[in-house]
This record gives sequence, C-alpha cells and structure tokens, in this order.
Amino acid sequence: MAQRQTYLVWVRLINGRTEVYQLPKDVATAVNQYRKENKNQPWAFFFKGGLVNVPLGPYINYRNFSMHPPIVTGRIEKIKAYRWLKKHHQIPRTRSQFIQATDWYYYSQRQLFSFLSHDFSRMSQKEILRDIKFWQGHTYPKSFLWSTRSRIWWQKGLFKIIKIFKNILPD
Repeated sequence: MAQRQTYLVWVRLINGRTEVYQLPKDVATAVNQYRKENKNQPWAFFFKGGLVNVPLGPYINYRNFSMHPPIVTGRIEKIKAYRWLKKHHQIPRTRSQFIQATDWYYYSQRQLFSFLSHDFSRMSQKEILRDIKFWQGHTYPKSFLWSTRSRIWWQKGLFKIIKIFKNILPD
C-alpha cells in the first residue's frame, strides 16, 4: 500500500440521516501509517461506531469574511478506503475530533464534551453536548435544535449568494 488513501465515512446524525464525509488529512495519514505497519490486521473496526464531529453546512471564506457552519457529533456507520477521488467530488470533511467506539461508552459526558467541543462556537457546543447525551442514551431528540436548523439554512443561503458574487465581481 504505497499509495496515499482517501477515506470516506458514513456518519449517522441524531435526526436519523446518514451523511457521507471525507476524513481530514491528519486522520487519514494516521490510518495510512497504521495500515502500513499492520498489513494483515483489520483497521476499519477503529472507526465503526465511533463518534466524530461533522459540519452541517459549507465553510464560507470570502475576502475578509469567514463563517463556520454548525458542528454536530455523529456516529460512524461505515468507512471505506479509496485510492483517489476526483477533484470535482466536493465531499465535506469531518473534523479531527474522533473517539473510538470502544472508548466513548466508558467516558463521562464531561470528558467527552471536553474533548469533542474543542474551540467551537457556543451554539455548536450546545449541539455537541446534546448529541453526546443522545449517543449515550440519556435523551431522545427528534431533530437538531431550532437554532441549528436556522443556522444551516442561513449558511447555505449565504454560500449561494457568495458564489453568485464571486462570478460577478472581480477579486
């Protein structure tokens, strides 16, 4: 396995939907290293059932304006390695905060939250805490918080507007 691998993960969110994300380069590099050193051992079990932070909308960086999407925590259902992905496949990347399935059952909510919340906005931290409670079986939310749904709607709308302006206005 001399080539660099790209990894896609199928992540189940608390609303029941499963979304496809790409692992970030730092996590993919670690997986490649593990697979290189342990050629005959399975590797996907590290991820299946684990918790990972994912963005729910696009990142916006335009001139001096930047905006981060809402971040939530989902459970990894499946992972698959690819030798390459075409550049036009714009698959969003997970964040690097990841906890193995064998570990997150034993951590307290406070420990999980401390690791997963990182440096995200207060609204994303609230959503992450809510997700942790859900995955540990303490609550049963039907969907994301209303504020998160409105942030996703706003982010996607703003992203479309900026794409239009990028085509009209010169940099």
